[in-house]
Formats: sequence, C-alpha cells, structure tokens
Amino acid sequence: MGGSSVEVRVRMLVLLVFVLGALLGLEAGRVASWLPLLHLLSSEKPAAPPVAVGESPAQVQEEKEYARQSLALDQTEVVELGNGDFPGTRVVKVTGRVKNTGTKTVRSMRACVWFKDESGKDIWEHEAPIFVVSDDWAPLRPGYLWHFVMVSKATPLEWQKGKQEVDITGVTLQR
Repeated sequence: MGGSSVEVRVRMLVLLVFVLGALLGLEAGRVASWLPLLHLLSSEKPAAPPVAVGESPAQVQEEKEYARQSLALDQTEVVELGNGDFPGTRVVKVTGRVKNTGTKTVRSMRACVWFKDESGKDIWEHEAPIFVVSDDWAPLRPGYLWHFVMVSKATPLEWQKGKQEVDITGVTLQR
C-alpha cells in the first residue's frame, strides 16, 4: 500500500469504517455517507479526477486546460441552511453560474468548494457534479450559461463564513 502516511491512514480508516458498518448491519450506502468526514485528516486539495475509461492523458490535459481557460465561474453565493448531518457540522448551499466562453461543447462538469477557517486554512471540501448531459439537459454549447446548486451537508462549524473558494475541477468535452 503506497502513498503518504496520511493517505495510508485514510485508506485504513475507510476499510475500518466499512468493516464496522458491516458488523453493525448497516447498508453500504449509509456507511459511505460517513466517508467525507475522513477527509478532515488531510488539508491537501483533491487530486485530479480519475481518468475515465478510454480517455488518454492528452484528453485529460485538454479538458483541464479548457476548464481553466473557457469556463467562467461567477455569481457564486454561499448560504448556511442549518444544522448538518453530523454533530459539529452545518448544511451549506453553494450556487453559481458557469458560462462556456470557448469553442467546444461540454458534456459534464464537476466543481469543488474549499471551506476555510478564520486563518484562511482549508478545513473541508465538497466536490460534486454540477452538470451532466441527460435526457433533460442538453450539452453546454459555446456561449451557453449554466446555473448550479451544490449542498454540503457536513461543513464544519469552524468554517468562517465568506472564506471559501469555488472552482471547476473536472470537465468532459463532447467528442
């Protein structure tokens, strides 16, 4: 099992959480909902999203560059909604808008919110899909806008309101 000592500890804790959940007769989905809390062991930003089956490293790099250069994120707003799913947490809603300013069509996007404490240190992150092409949603073509909503149900009380960073962390372009 390679990786940093933090990664090894997190892997061991994930395994332990699933084993304990199984012993207690809990459903795997309920146990998996606890996993975001394990991230509190690490202050590192998330690694790049995994490469999808059939994607080349060149495609991944192209999509990363496209997100950085051609997906304009604005009108972000962060609002506390109440107590979170776990003691010492709160529910936070993040809304915003993405405009495709480039020349390519987007099939999916992920975004991440990094929540910071009063000193500006990252203390929690919430990453989720904010757009996926489906029967109801057409691709995000050049010039199109997309309004998104993300909800973090376990944001630590130590988060200093107004201190967060929101960014696009993954994109899939139409081929």
